[in-house]
Amino acid sequence: MYTHLDWTRRGVGRFVLSHCEQEAKKAGFKRVEMTATLAGIPLYETCGYEKIDGHIDIAEDGTSIPSV
Repeated sequence: MYTHLDWTRRGVGRFVLSHCEQEAKKAGFKRVEMTATLAGIPLYETCGYEKIDGHIDIAEDGTSIPSV
């Protein structure tokens, strides 16, 4: 997920993450893993997520996006 710059730091990301976690739990998932952009790390760490792997790059339209 990405939040438009005009809407950052307003709880949108936390709301979407919480909704996704609730739906995953209802579907029976006990564990969640994701790839996060570097800008998203503070949100996910605040919500209790931990880094489990080193940095990776995701190619999007020829653009490399550093991620964890």
